[in-house]
Amino acid sequence: MKPKKVYQKPILTVLVIFAAILITGCAVKKNLWGDPKTGLILKYRMGDSQILKYRTLSEFTQSMEVMGQSFEVISDGGQSFTVKFAGMKEDNYKFGITIDTMYMKIVSPQGEIIPDMSDVIGKSFDMSLTTLGKEFDFAGAEKIKYSLGQSGERSIATEFKAVFPDLPERPVKLGDKWTTTDTITEKSDNGNLQIIINNTNTLEGFEKIKGKECVKITADFKGALNGKGMEQGAELITTGEITGKDTWYFAYKEGVFVKIVTEGIAKNTTTVPAQNMEIPSTREYTMETELIW
Repeated sequence: MKPKKVYQKPILTVLVIFAAILITGCAVKKNLWGDPKTGLILKYRMGDSQILKYRTLSEFTQSMEVMGQSFEVISDGGQSFTVKFAGMKEDNYKFGITIDTMYMKIVSPQGEIIPDMSDVIGKSFDMSLTTLGKEFDFAGAEKIKYSLGQSGERSIATEFKAVFPDLPERPVKLGDKWTTTDTITEKSDNGNLQIIINNTNTLEGFEKIKGKECVKITADFKGALNGKGMEQGAELITTGEITGKDTWYFAYKEGVFVKIVTEGIAKNTTTVPAQNMEIPSTREYTMETELIW
Protein backbone atom coordinates (compact mmCIF):
# COMPACT_ATOMS: atom_id res chain seq x y z
CA MET A 1 0.00 0.00 0.00
CA LYS A 2 2.92 2.38 0.60
CA PRO A 3 3.87 2.71 -3.07
CA LYS A 4 0.29 3.81 -3.81
CA LYS A 5 0.60 6.73 -1.38
CA VAL A 6 3.92 7.76 -2.95
CA TYR A 7 2.22 8.21 -6.35
CA GLN A 8 -0.92 9.90 -5.01
CA LYS A 9 0.95 12.96 -3.77
CA PRO A 10 2.46 13.99 -7.11
CA ILE A 11 -0.92 13.48 -8.83
CA LEU A 12 -2.65 15.63 -6.20
CA THR A 13 0.02 18.30 -6.58
CA VAL A 14 -0.44 18.39 -10.36
CA LEU A 15 -4.22 18.72 -9.98
CA VAL A 16 -3.83 21.60 -7.51
CA ILE A 17 -1.40 23.41 -9.83
CA PHE A 18 -3.69 22.87 -12.83
CA ALA A 19 -6.67 24.23 -10.90
CA ALA A 20 -4.61 27.24 -9.82
CA ILE A 21 -3.67 27.95 -13.45
CA LEU A 22 -7.32 27.84 -14.47
CA ILE A 23 -8.32 30.21 -11.67
CA THR A 24 -5.48 32.59 -12.52
CA GLY A 25 -6.43 32.49 -16.18
CA CYS A 26 -10.00 33.43 -15.37
CA ALA A 27 -8.82 36.24 -13.13
CA VAL A 28 -6.60 37.88 -15.77
CA LYS A 29 -9.04 37.40 -18.65
CA LYS A 30 -10.19 40.82 -19.83
CA ASN A 31 -13.17 41.98 -21.82
CA LEU A 32 -12.56 43.43 -25.28
CA TRP A 33 -13.90 46.74 -23.97
CA GLY A 34 -11.69 46.86 -20.87
CA ASP A 35 -13.06 48.00 -17.53
CA PRO A 36 -14.57 51.31 -16.31
CA LYS A 37 -12.20 51.40 -13.32
CA THR A 38 -8.94 50.75 -15.18
CA GLY A 39 -9.99 52.21 -18.52
CA LEU A 40 -12.48 51.45 -21.29
CA ILE A 41 -11.18 50.46 -24.71
CA LEU A 42 -13.62 52.15 -27.08
CA LYS A 43 -13.60 50.69 -30.60
CA TYR A 44 -16.09 50.10 -33.36
CA ARG A 45 -16.87 46.41 -33.76
CA MET A 46 -19.02 44.90 -36.49
CA GLY A 47 -19.75 41.25 -37.19
CA ASP A 48 -20.60 39.18 -40.24
CA SER A 49 -23.86 40.22 -41.91
CA GLN A 50 -24.52 42.83 -39.20
CA ILE A 51 -27.06 45.47 -40.22
CA LEU A 52 -27.70 48.80 -38.45
CA LYS A 53 -30.33 51.42 -39.28
CA TYR A 54 -30.02 55.12 -38.37
CA ARG A 55 -32.20 58.23 -38.64
CA THR A 56 -30.97 61.84 -38.85
CA LEU A 57 -33.00 65.01 -38.26
CA SER A 58 -31.60 68.51 -38.78
CA GLU A 59 -32.70 72.13 -38.87
CA PHE A 60 -31.08 75.54 -39.10
CA THR A 61 -31.92 79.23 -39.16
CA GLN A 62 -29.53 81.53 -40.99
CA SER A 63 -29.67 85.31 -40.57
CA MET A 64 -28.05 87.36 -43.34
CA GLU A 65 -27.58 91.00 -44.24
CA VAL A 66 -27.26 92.12 -47.87
CA MET A 67 -26.88 95.80 -48.76
CA GLY A 68 -28.42 96.90 -45.48
CA GLN A 69 -31.37 94.52 -45.66
CA SER A 70 -31.74 91.60 -43.25
CA PHE A 71 -33.48 88.33 -44.00
CA GLU A 72 -33.61 84.72 -42.84
CA VAL A 73 -33.20 81.34 -44.46
CA ILE A 74 -34.83 78.43 -42.61
CA SER A 75 -34.26 74.77 -43.39
CA ASP A 76 -35.23 71.41 -41.99
CA GLY A 77 -34.48 67.95 -43.28
CA GLY A 78 -33.83 64.36 -42.44
CA GLN A 79 -32.81 60.98 -43.71
CA SER A 80 -32.69 57.34 -42.72
CA PHE A 81 -30.00 54.96 -43.88
CA THR A 82 -28.92 51.35 -43.50
CA VAL A 83 -25.36 50.26 -42.71
CA LYS A 84 -24.42 46.72 -43.74
CA PHE A 85 -21.12 45.08 -42.80
CA ALA A 86 -19.16 43.96 -45.89
CA GLY A 87 -15.88 42.66 -44.46
CA MET A 88 -12.46 43.84 -43.33
CA LYS A 89 -9.56 45.28 -45.30
CA GLU A 90 -6.24 46.11 -43.62
CA ASP A 91 -7.91 46.21 -40.17
CA ASN A 92 -10.57 48.66 -41.40
CA TYR A 93 -14.27 47.97 -41.75
CA LYS A 94 -15.90 48.05 -45.16
CA PHE A 95 -19.63 48.43 -45.37
CA GLY A 96 -22.41 49.40 -47.72
CA ILE A 97 -24.76 52.28 -46.98
CA THR A 98 -28.24 52.53 -48.48
CA ILE A 99 -30.27 55.75 -48.40
CA ASP A 100 -33.73 54.64 -47.28
CA THR A 101 -35.36 58.08 -47.05
CA MET A 102 -34.21 61.69 -47.47
CA TYR A 103 -36.00 65.03 -47.52
CA MET A 104 -35.16 68.73 -47.25
CA LYS A 105 -37.06 72.01 -47.24
CA ILE A 106 -35.49 75.46 -47.52
CA VAL A 107 -37.52 78.64 -47.02
CA SER A 108 -36.11 82.06 -47.97
CA PRO A 109 -37.50 85.43 -49.12
CA GLN A 110 -37.16 84.10 -52.69
CA GLY A 111 -39.54 81.26 -51.95
CA GLU A 112 -39.52 77.62 -50.91
CA ILE A 113 -37.21 74.91 -52.23
CA ILE A 114 -38.01 71.23 -51.77
CA PRO A 115 -35.36 69.22 -53.64
CA ASP A 116 -36.43 66.15 -55.57
CA MET A 117 -34.69 63.26 -53.79
CA SER A 118 -35.92 60.51 -56.12
CA ASP A 119 -32.42 60.17 -57.62
CA VAL A 120 -31.01 59.59 -54.12
CA ILE A 121 -33.52 57.42 -52.27
CA GLY A 122 -32.72 53.74 -52.65
CA LYS A 123 -29.17 54.37 -53.85
CA SER A 124 -26.23 52.59 -52.18
CA PHE A 125 -22.51 53.22 -51.90
CA ASP A 126 -19.50 51.69 -50.15
CA MET A 127 -17.30 53.39 -47.57
CA SER A 128 -14.69 52.44 -44.99
CA LEU A 129 -14.27 53.08 -41.28
CA THR A 130 -11.31 52.60 -38.95
CA THR A 131 -11.92 50.98 -35.59
CA LEU A 132 -11.50 54.46 -34.05
CA GLY A 133 -14.15 56.04 -36.26
CA LYS A 134 -12.35 57.75 -39.15
CA GLU A 135 -14.42 57.59 -42.33
CA PHE A 136 -12.80 57.34 -45.77
CA ASP A 137 -13.29 56.08 -49.34
CA PHE A 138 -16.33 58.10 -50.49
CA ALA A 139 -15.96 57.66 -54.25
CA GLY A 140 -19.40 56.09 -54.61
CA ALA A 141 -21.12 58.69 -52.43
CA GLU A 142 -19.61 61.58 -54.41
CA LYS A 143 -21.51 60.37 -57.49
CA ILE A 144 -24.93 60.42 -55.80
CA LYS A 145 -26.32 63.96 -56.12
CA TYR A 146 -29.50 65.99 -55.83
CA SER A 147 -30.41 69.40 -57.24
CA LEU A 148 -30.77 72.62 -55.25
CA GLY A 149 -32.12 74.62 -58.17
CA GLN A 150 -30.04 77.69 -58.99
CA SER A 151 -27.49 76.65 -56.36
CA GLY A 152 -26.58 73.62 -58.48
CA GLU A 153 -26.15 69.97 -57.50
CA ARG A 154 -24.94 68.69 -54.16
CA SER A 155 -23.39 65.32 -53.32
CA ILE A 156 -24.63 63.25 -50.38
CA ALA A 157 -21.00 62.49 -49.43
CA THR A 158 -20.98 65.54 -47.13
CA GLU A 159 -23.62 63.89 -44.95
CA PHE A 160 -21.36 60.91 -44.22
CA LYS A 161 -17.84 62.32 -43.89
CA ALA A 162 -18.20 62.73 -40.12
CA VAL A 163 -21.28 60.65 -39.30
CA PHE A 164 -19.48 58.35 -36.83
CA PRO A 165 -17.84 60.02 -33.78
CA ASP A 166 -14.10 59.51 -33.32
CA LEU A 167 -12.94 57.34 -30.42
CA PRO A 168 -9.84 57.77 -28.22
CA GLU A 169 -6.58 55.98 -29.07
CA ARG A 170 -6.06 54.99 -25.41
CA PRO A 171 -8.23 53.47 -22.65
CA VAL A 172 -10.34 56.13 -20.91
CA LYS A 173 -11.99 56.46 -17.51
CA LEU A 174 -14.73 58.71 -16.18
CA GLY A 175 -13.67 62.35 -16.61
CA ASP A 176 -10.90 61.65 -19.13
CA LYS A 177 -10.57 63.91 -22.17
CA TRP A 178 -9.25 63.44 -25.69
CA THR A 179 -9.10 65.59 -28.82
CA THR A 180 -10.10 64.75 -32.38
CA THR A 181 -10.28 66.64 -35.68
CA ASP A 182 -12.84 66.41 -38.48
CA THR A 183 -12.26 67.78 -41.98
CA ILE A 184 -15.31 68.10 -44.21
CA THR A 185 -15.10 69.27 -47.81
CA GLU A 186 -18.36 70.14 -49.56
CA LYS A 187 -18.34 70.38 -53.34
CA SER A 188 -21.09 71.83 -55.51
CA ASP A 189 -21.44 73.15 -59.05
CA ASN A 190 -20.90 76.68 -57.77
CA GLY A 191 -17.81 76.10 -55.61
CA ASN A 192 -16.17 74.34 -52.69
CA LEU A 193 -16.33 74.76 -48.92
CA GLN A 194 -13.95 73.24 -46.38
CA ILE A 195 -14.71 72.96 -42.67
CA ILE A 196 -12.06 71.90 -40.13
CA ILE A 197 -13.41 71.18 -36.64
CA ASN A 198 -11.41 70.49 -33.47
CA ASN A 199 -13.28 68.53 -30.78
CA THR A 200 -12.49 68.20 -27.08
CA ASN A 201 -14.26 65.04 -25.87
CA THR A 202 -15.01 64.14 -22.24
CA LEU A 203 -16.30 60.83 -20.90
CA GLU A 204 -19.12 62.16 -18.71
CA GLY A 205 -20.85 59.01 -17.49
CA PHE A 206 -22.90 55.93 -18.30
CA GLU A 207 -26.49 55.61 -19.53
CA LYS A 208 -28.73 52.92 -20.93
CA ILE A 209 -29.99 53.94 -24.38
CA LYS A 210 -32.29 51.69 -26.40
CA GLY A 211 -31.46 48.80 -24.09
CA LYS A 212 -27.71 49.18 -24.64
CA GLU A 213 -25.12 50.03 -21.98
CA CYS A 214 -23.53 53.23 -23.27
CA VAL A 215 -20.88 55.73 -22.35
CA LYS A 216 -22.10 59.33 -22.46
CA ILE A 217 -19.58 61.65 -24.08
CA THR A 218 -19.73 65.41 -24.55
CA ALA A 219 -17.58 67.28 -27.04
CA ASP A 220 -17.03 71.02 -27.20
CA PHE A 221 -15.99 71.92 -30.72
CA LYS A 222 -14.55 74.89 -32.55
CA GLY A 223 -13.48 75.21 -36.13
CA ALA A 224 -12.94 77.30 -39.23
CA LEU A 225 -14.65 77.34 -42.60
CA ASN A 226 -13.25 78.59 -45.88
CA GLY A 227 -14.80 78.50 -49.31
CA LYS A 228 -14.74 79.91 -52.82
CA GLY A 229 -17.41 79.92 -55.48
CA MET A 230 -19.10 81.70 -58.35
CA GLU A 231 -22.61 83.08 -58.62
CA GLN A 232 -23.92 84.91 -61.67
CA GLY A 233 -20.35 85.36 -62.86
CA ALA A 234 -19.13 86.96 -59.62
CA GLU A 235 -16.49 85.39 -57.37
CA LEU A 236 -17.52 84.69 -53.77
CA ILE A 237 -15.05 84.14 -50.90
CA THR A 238 -16.36 82.86 -47.57
CA THR A 239 -14.53 82.71 -44.24
CA GLY A 240 -15.83 82.10 -40.75
CA GLU A 241 -15.84 80.06 -37.58
CA ILE A 242 -18.05 77.41 -36.06
CA THR A 243 -18.62 76.54 -32.39
CA GLY A 244 -20.90 74.20 -30.52
CA LYS A 245 -21.37 71.06 -28.49
CA ASP A 246 -22.01 67.37 -29.20
CA THR A 247 -23.56 64.91 -26.77
CA TRP A 248 -23.19 61.35 -27.94
CA TYR A 249 -23.63 57.77 -26.78
CA PHE A 250 -21.59 54.70 -27.65
CA ALA A 251 -22.44 51.10 -26.71
CA TYR A 252 -18.97 50.19 -25.46
CA LYS A 253 -19.59 46.46 -25.03
CA GLU A 254 -20.96 46.03 -28.55
CA GLY A 255 -18.83 48.63 -30.30
CA VAL A 256 -21.86 50.41 -31.78
CA PHE A 257 -22.58 54.14 -32.19
CA VAL A 258 -26.06 54.78 -30.74
CA LYS A 259 -26.90 58.49 -30.74
CA ILE A 260 -25.56 62.03 -31.11
CA VAL A 261 -27.16 65.46 -30.57
CA THR A 262 -25.37 68.51 -31.97
CA GLU A 263 -26.03 72.20 -31.32
CA GLY A 264 -23.87 74.78 -33.03
CA ILE A 265 -23.44 78.30 -34.37
CA ALA A 266 -21.58 79.25 -37.55
CA LYS A 267 -20.61 82.87 -38.13
CA ASN A 268 -19.15 83.76 -41.48
CA THR A 269 -18.63 86.56 -43.97
CA THR A 270 -18.96 86.20 -47.72
CA THR A 271 -16.98 88.73 -49.74
CA VAL A 272 -17.79 89.73 -53.33
CA PRO A 273 -14.51 91.37 -54.48
CA ALA A 274 -15.89 92.68 -57.79
CA GLN A 275 -18.55 94.68 -55.96
CA ASN A 276 -16.49 95.47 -52.86
CA MET A 277 -19.30 93.97 -50.78
CA GLU A 278 -19.41 91.86 -47.63
CA ILE A 279 -22.34 89.67 -46.57
CA PRO A 280 -22.25 88.67 -42.88
CA SER A 281 -24.39 85.76 -41.72
CA THR A 282 -25.05 83.67 -38.62
CA ARG A 283 -26.40 80.14 -38.75
CA GLU A 284 -27.79 78.38 -35.68
CA TYR A 285 -28.35 74.68 -36.17
CA THR A 286 -29.26 71.44 -34.44
CA MET A 287 -28.82 67.88 -35.65
CA GLU A 288 -29.61 64.48 -34.18
CA THR A 289 -28.62 61.04 -35.42
CA GLU A 290 -29.81 57.92 -33.63
CA LEU A 291 -29.83 54.17 -34.04
CA ILE A 292 -33.28 52.87 -35.00
CA TRP A 293 -32.30 49.21 -34.74
